[in-house]
Amino acid sequence: TRLGYFIFKDLPSAVAQKSYLLGNRVDSATDADAKFMYEHEGVEASTKVSVPVGMRLSLIANADYIKNTQAPTELNTAYSYSAGGEILFSPLLSVAITGGYFSIAPDAAVSYFNARGYETNRVGYSVEGVFKFNREKFNLRMKYTDAEIMYLSTTQSREKTLSLKLETAYESI
Repeated sequence: TRLGYFIFKDLPSAVAQKSYLLGNRVDSATDADAKFMYEHEGVEASTKVSVPVGMRLSLIANADYIKNTQAPTELNTAYSYSAGGEILFSPLLSVAITGGYFSIAPDAAVSYFNARGYETNRVGYSVEGVFKFNREKFNLRMKYTDAEIMYLSTTQSREKTLSLKLETAYESI
């Protein structure tokens, strides 16, 4: 579980302009004078739980929440949650499958800095499968996401994405 407080003040116009393309609301969309309509300051929380059920199955649950206290209520909240399971086929191979839902209002977070790859002004769902090869220390991850826009935007449209990732030398630190 992680709890935090964030403050972004006087971000450069280049960050605002790139974030505008990813769903944030700005006063102007030109490179030289783009400025966020609201500052970004607020709280964030996330949790991840894995519960063993028997010798070969674990149940997985994840949840994330963000609230930008500087933006109006209808534009300031983001959350996502997912649930699934991981099956251990052998000490060398396990498979995890999760499904989830997300809702990210336009001014909840700075899109340009979003490490999870979500754009703001989006609502949708995702399904993910991960093959974990423990001896070789790599994961093969497949994810499908269907994201609709929340509020009309000239820079965004409905997105359906399918991604495939190979993660090598994967170790928990």
